[in-house]
Amino acid sequence: MEGVIKPAWQLVCHENDLPNVGDYVTLDLLNERLVAVRGQDNQVRVFHNVCRHRGARL
Repeated sequence: MEGVIKPAWQLVCHENDLPNVGDYVTLDLLNERLVAVRGQDNQVRVFHNVCRHRGARL
């Protein structure tokens, strides 16, 4: 099942959950640690919420 769901786009939050620049939410989805953040350009982006060096949450 993960092979079917993981490659597709997934809804992680509604843009109204991040009304202001710098607002963020963290979540776990399909064993992935994610952070969604509203940037200076007012766009919402989602990143892996892990340190590349040690794999710890940011």
